[in-house]
Amino acid sequence: MRGVVFRVRRVTEHFVRDLDRILLRRRSAVVVSRGWKCLQYRLGFFLGDGDRARSTRYTVCYGVSRLDSKLAVLRSYPWVYIVAEMKSCWSVTYCCRCKFVDDVGREYEVEEVTLYRKLKRKLLKSGELGDGELRALKSLVYTAEDFAAFLAGIVDSDGCIDDYGIQICIKRDTVEGRIVKAVFDLHGIPYTIISRYHYFHLSKSRKLLDDVLPYALKFVESPEKKAKIQLLVDASKVTSPRKAFTIRDLLQSIRLVYYPKQHMCYLVFHAKINSPKFCLLTTLLRQYGIEFIVNAERKILIPFKQEPENLTKLLKLYKRYNLMIPEPLKEALKIVQERKL
Repeated sequence: MRGVVFRVRRVTEHFVRDLDRILLRRRSAVVVSRGWKCLQYRLGFFLGDGDRARSTRYTVCYGVSRLDSKLAVLRSYPWVYIVAEMKSCWSVTYCCRCKFVDDVGREYEVEEVTLYRKLKRKLLKSGELGDGELRALKSLVYTAEDFAAFLAGIVDSDGCIDDYGIQICIKRDTVEGRIVKAVFDLHGIPYTIISRYHYFHLSKSRKLLDDVLPYALKFVESPEKKAKIQLLVDASKVTSPRKAFTIRDLLQSIRLVYYPKQHMCYLVFHAKINSPKFCLLTTLLRQYGIEFIVNAERKILIPFKQEPENLTKLLKLYKRYNLMIPEPLKEALKIVQERKL
């Protein structure tokens, strides 16, 4: 007995909650809808939550428990047979029958299952994907929108989103992880491997934020994950305000620092290495022949006890821009004069 049959136009969260309550009594049901996701999304979702052992050429199975995963399955296939079983915890198996006949009379196979099995056989046989398999994957995720659909399927099944990017909870060393890695490499998406769990982590690169995630919003079904992706996309468009600075501000920020252990005094500018301030300061100092040292504490040190000519060159620099001589530079001049006496 196949159980109660539901025909719905649009699968909503309220319908899924009502369906769970019905399955407590009926234990099985059939949902017929108009949902039919693209192959890229279905493949990504199947790699995450698919029951690879029970799926066949004409039926794809999912063992899901979360509300968002159930919602994604019901919106991805037009005919779903559901079986609820009481084990150690409440589990629901979604068997999505995709055995359809087209106008010519040919039966329609589940493409994500057949493609997965083809890639799995190649990986188990030779340990890597061949040129034919890579061409098939490349044609599948050729455009940014195709890859976004694939990534959306993985995110809906085994993805976690935080302020630093997206974590894919599929282990790299598994067959599924090797397929995911091949797709990422083909599309040129940078990622890192979390060493403890061997999971993928997609950092907030410009390619991901600008070319992929805006398209992924159209495919992600989980409301919570879609909201988090939207926050990542919106945050990337907001540029943090930078404090405007001038040469006057830079040169007036000089400080006098004494290092007692080294018995050394330095005139110091603070600037992050390779920042605009750092580049401008070092360019000015080189133009006037002023010797300087850059240390790991983001400081530009100008020695003057052993190189008193640095002070003379600094005075020329300040006069060039009609600036008042700062107090640290005056103190350095006094130190050099007292040393001569």
